[in-house]
Amino acid sequence: MRRSGRGHLIAMGIVAAVLSAVLFYFFFRTNIIPLPASRERGEIDTFLRVMFAIGSVFFAIIVTVYSYSLIFFRRPRADAAPPARGNPALEMTWTLVPLAIVIGLSAVGGAVLARMGQAAPQTELQVNVSAFRFGWRFTYPQYGNIASATLELQVDRRVHFEIQSLDVVHSFWVQELGPKQDAVPGMTTELYITPTKTGDYLVECSQLCGYGHTLMVAPVHVVSAADFESWASQQPKPTPTPTAPSTVPAPSTTINLVARNIAFDLSVITVPAGKMITVNFDNQDQSVPHNFAAYIDQFATTPIFVGQIITGPAKTTYTFTAPVQPGRYLFRCDVHPTTMTGTLVVQ
Repeated sequence: MRRSGRGHLIAMGIVAAVLSAVLFYFFFRTNIIPLPASRERGEIDTFLRVMFAIGSVFFAIIVTVYSYSLIFFRRPRADAAPPARGNPALEMTWTLVPLAIVIGLSAVGGAVLARMGQAAPQTELQVNVSAFRFGWRFTYPQYGNIASATLELQVDRRVHFEIQSLDVVHSFWVQELGPKQDAVPGMTTELYITPTKTGDYLVECSQLCGYGHTLMVAPVHVVSAADFESWASQQPKPTPTPTAPSTVPAPSTTINLVARNIAFDLSVITVPAGKMITVNFDNQDQSVPHNFAAYIDQFATTPIFVGQIITGPAKTTYTFTAPVQPGRYLFRCDVHPTTMTGTLVVQ
């Protein structure tokens, strides 16, 4: 029995409705990006699920009509196809409905962005982010400007990031926390994120910035309020570079140390125990920050001396007292703590 035009429409409508419902439910209930760990990421994921769910309905309708037509309206090669005729009502509907959906999604997206940009000055944690080829440095103004190569955050506390680049365009991104923000030379960009889950994550640069782009990562630790305060209290405060050499005792040992191509020219420095040490530090890396810092242990938990960070090309002089106890200690650049390290031998 030959099916009428109305029958074909009803059949296609049923198939399209069932397929649309299945796909809509799947996309609306599925986390498209895994492991959301911030309030802002939750809003972004919800918006993405809505967009994919709506898109799945159009996908289902198009696939249903196309597939149904291939199956039931195939003609032998010998048959001449009838001339195509326009349908202004259908064309108008197919144009206006997607337009209305796009406008609605734009309004919702704007509202999401507006909520993400609302600050809470009384409670938020400020973190100043410095991006450079090829690393990150995080400074905490509310905690005496302590600086770290690891991003430490407190769970359920809104974070205000102020992001700067020291050389080229970079992009700050932690996948689990959600939004990205470019770091642009000569300007400060801002980003607000509220972590909701403790855990270990990774800062990545999502803007191609040179040969070391894939190495431009930094650990992220989201911890409890007590653990964050404990971490902050244990961090060494920046040690200012002496501006009046006559106010300190005459050093007994002088070390010349050069930073070049993100490496020190010395891997071992030997100094006398308990004596004043002067380090003439020459940072030759263009637009790259470095410093000299010494620590008791290999995990850099107890500082001997932490020098001020300078951006090259530049020179400075550090003065500190060597440990009284002979032994082998760690020295490093705090900005590049995994690649610029050496052994401080005290004897």
